[in-house]
Amino acid sequence: AKSQFDAADYLVTIPFDAKKGFSREFLAYFAQFLNDVAIEGHSDLMDFLADDSKADFFLEWNAQAFEEGQQGLEEAASYPYPRY
Repeated sequence: AKSQFDAADYLVTIPFDAKKGFSREFLAYFAQFLNDVAIEGHSDLMDFLADDSKADFFLEWNAQAFEEGQQGLEEAASYPYPRY
């Protein structure tokens, strides 16, 4: 059965094929991009906490930048989801 979720509840959703999996290169790129988002988010959080006029805090995922950065990615073998 496929998982059901509301994508609006998450920072980003990425399609995953359990049989194909993800490559080590994609996972490294994803982790670095997510780290960059978190670092920027930390700065934004500090600004939010210092400004009482701001009602909401949120992280932003730049899908276009993520896809553009993925363009030159040379992926080798993929690692499927393990079977137990």
